[in-house]
Amino acid sequence: MIERADLDAATFYLPLAVVPAQWIEVVSKATLVHAIHESQVHPISSQALKLMHPFSTIYLYLGLSKTQNKSAV
Repeated sequence: MIERADLDAATFYLPLAVVPAQWIEVVSKATLVHAIHESQVHPISSQALKLMHPFSTIYLYLGLSKTQNKSAV
């Protein structure tokens, strides 16, 4: 189920996610936590998908936040 916060974020991130990535990699939760440092969204999945573009890097993962207590991407 998609929460409102996901839709708000998707309007910004989805256009980047649909652009063909130059590199796609599956990373561990430890690698993800190291990359995002202190984030408001806490990962709960054991792995994440890392999409790398020449201009950005996007991590797709299952997580929770203080404002969203249901898991979401």
